[in-house]
Amino acid sequence: MRRMSHLILLSAALLLVAFSFLPIFVEAKTLTVCSTCNYLSIQEAIDAAQPGSTVLVKEGLYEESLRINKDLTLKGMDSNKVKVTGAEKDRSVLFIGPADITVRVEGLTFSMSKKVETTKKGKYHDLSGIRISGEAKVTIVECSLVKNKNGLFVNPLAPAWFRESSGAALISPPYPTPEVTVRETTVSNNSSQGMSLFSCKGTIRNSQISGNNAGILILEVAQEMGVKDVQVSISDNRIRDNGGPGIVSYATLGDVEGSNNVMEGNGADLVGNVPGTLRKPLREATKKKIVFTGENYPTLQHAVDAALPKAKIVMVKGDYEGGITITKELTIKAREAGEVTVRPSRGHIMSLVEGSNLTLKGIKLAAAGGGMGIYGGGTAKAWIENSIISGNSCGLWLIGSSRVKIVSSDISRNHWGLRLRQSSHVDIEKTTITKNQLVGIELDDLTRLRFPSLEIRNSTIKKNGQRGGILLKPALKSKAEAVIEGNDFIENKGYGVAVGGHSCELSLDQLQFQGLVEGKDNHFQGNEKGSVCPTSLDFLMTKEGGKFSGK
Repeated sequence: MRRMSHLILLSAALLLVAFSFLPIFVEAKTLTVCSTCNYLSIQEAIDAAQPGSTVLVKEGLYEESLRINKDLTLKGMDSNKVKVTGAEKDRSVLFIGPADITVRVEGLTFSMSKKVETTKKGKYHDLSGIRISGEAKVTIVECSLVKNKNGLFVNPLAPAWFRESSGAALISPPYPTPEVTVRETTVSNNSSQGMSLFSCKGTIRNSQISGNNAGILILEVAQEMGVKDVQVSISDNRIRDNGGPGIVSYATLGDVEGSNNVMEGNGADLVGNVPGTLRKPLREATKKKIVFTGENYPTLQHAVDAALPKAKIVMVKGDYEGGITITKELTIKAREAGEVTVRPSRGHIMSLVEGSNLTLKGIKLAAAGGGMGIYGGGTAKAWIENSIISGNSCGLWLIGSSRVKIVSSDISRNHWGLRLRQSSHVDIEKTTITKNQLVGIELDDLTRLRFPSLEIRNSTIKKNGQRGGILLKPALKSKAEAVIEGNDFIENKGYGVAVGGHSCELSLDQLQFQGLVEGKDNHFQGNEKGSVCPTSLDFLMTKEGGKFSGK
């Protein structure tokens, strides 16, 4: 009997030792926040919660700047009754990340009540309703993101204040890929973007995005390093009355997809490298020809949507509002050249996206320093003839692989006359490019992985601003291409033609210019900084011409 007792005691001891080596599991639970609860502040409950727990927030106004750095559900009783306003004027209301965590946010309103400012050093711009960084995977459901700088900001890079407070270094490629899903959420009246989605994976569904400066901005971080992981799906949303674009993407065409978005009243519904299928047409396409008087359709966009592919819209004399997105092959022409003016309704006048092939004849696109006259993206195409593009921030801004031909037209009094980025191309003949405040034509090859290109012949480039007539920049490793023949460069404030524009004593080889410049028989007169920069471009002034290729 005594032996049996010893065996029992020994077994119990061994079991106790064994259990002491097992991991300790703490049960996930719900922590409730309210004025009479155990937790009076949301952040206090977040800090106390075990990973996988739920923080349930009852009705009230909470002035806090929150951070979540663990697996968690943050749930409000009702977004109309649970409101969180930022306590700090240089930080987002809610910051999630940068660790590999899974977070759900449901039923709250996030609004920046403090005056949106930067610090004294002017370096913080983390002023969003919700900011997501690093490898965080976040689902946002039935929330409201209102009256912030950005409603939602997703970026692999953590904000500066976090790096400084944590001692974390600025990460290098390859970057992590944050992921976000937004459903049944209102994103409105934010002073910058409703949503800024940088190098992330995103799904946006059944949400209201309105009254922002721009609705949704999609961008690749560090394109020039070849690093990108963008995959955004946008469907079944109402995207309306944003001052700028409803959806704009500088990412690679194919990184953005979706359908059935109701879009109206934006500066332009779609801009950049996006498919036209994103937006739901305002009218069924049934017309082979439309005579547009401004009375038979509520807006020019309604007429564009009602036109069948390859249809013709003839505009009678008048002054009309634009802000249109073109997604098909279409001709828009004035009944009488010079008697039709189209102005921006709020942002850009015309946006050409994937699927568009526009012929524009006899139309004046005029603004008073606002958005773009024509913004081209994706593989959009356009033929512009006998038209005037004047008074815009940029006469034509082209990205993606867009292609534009301009003949016998006038591009004047814009800030930029033309600006080309990524792999876009413009072919110009018998056109006047004059009195643009900054530059006539600029080829801006930021990524080094793509190259914009220009052909210009028998045109006049005159009295443009400090960057001159034509500028290919940056010089270092640029792959921009230009063919320049038979043009007049007269009285530009910068150089007539420049590569870089800062090291004119160096040759193109010394500048490591990897693009192409060729041409002949150009005339230069009275350009304030000089005819060409560097001087090795002087073959542009000769009859026989020449060519430099750094490839």
